[in-house]
Amino acid sequence: SLGNHVQSQVIISDSLSNTDVENLLTGFGVNISNLIVNCDPAAIGEFNGTSMVPITQGLLLSTGNVNNFLYGSAFGFTSFSQQFTDPDINLISSASYTQDLCKLEFDCVPQGDTLLFNFAFGSEEYPNFVGSVFNDAFAIFMSGPGINGLQNVAQLPNGDFVSINNVNTGVNSSYFIENALPASTGLTYGGFTQNLQVFAITTPGSSYHFKIMITDVSDGVLDSGVLLEAFSFRSPTSAVTGLYKGIETQIKLFPNPSNGLLTIKDTQFDGITKTVTITDLSGRIV
Repeated sequence: SLGNHVQSQVIISDSLSNTDVENLLTGFGVNISNLIVNCDPAAIGEFNGTSMVPITQGLLLSTGNVNNFLYGSAFGFTSFSQQFTDPDINLISSASYTQDLCKLEFDCVPQGDTLLFNFAFGSEEYPNFVGSVFNDAFAIFMSGPGINGLQNVAQLPNGDFVSINNVNTGVNSSYFIENALPASTGLTYGGFTQNLQVFAITTPGSSYHFKIMITDVSDGVLDSGVLLEAFSFRSPTSAVTGLYKGIETQIKLFPNPSNGLLTIKDTQFDGITKTVTITDLSGRIV
């Protein structure tokens, strides 16, 4: 049934249509098609609002009811009548017991030679079950031209996969946001990652397949979720870089970076070898 839960400054609506999901995912320079949702209708929803999570609008996939993301909703055990499975779950979890799988699949055709999108992961397992077997499994699998098999692109800039045991107050803490007082923030999850960016080299006009999965591991208690930032699946097609004449220590970007097509954090120019290095906000060389 349609859910619409309001708490603090956040609104979550569940029971989305496939068209709703496609519209939320599609950004500049990409075409998304062949969308398949294998989730309980209450486990996928649209997120809108300002909170401690650095995303204000997006698509939320959860191992429980998406409304449980908000403080004051049901907390703890969630069980759905529709149970989905996928053999690739073993690529992200060696646990013998998983349940409450939510899976989203679609094809994406980028117009440019790169594909970017943003996401944040969170869980009720934080902080009490960090380092335990209750390491709820989460992956964003990408496959297509230039990729060997399935590649989990839900990674930190250092290459670590995003999970409860990999991102917390003790491990990769710079990418972690602790929610020590859920009542004051209006959000149930005990912790979240920062808004992380995926950057992939692609062949323009080729089709890439995405499989996004999240599941409870070792028990069905306590929810985890992934928030895909709205309209962040994008593929820049017209960015051209050039050097200023003269000292030649700066990079000029056309069109202007304020349009959001490409963000440059740092540039380095060696006047002898005439090489240029550009890194994105996650520190990756682009």
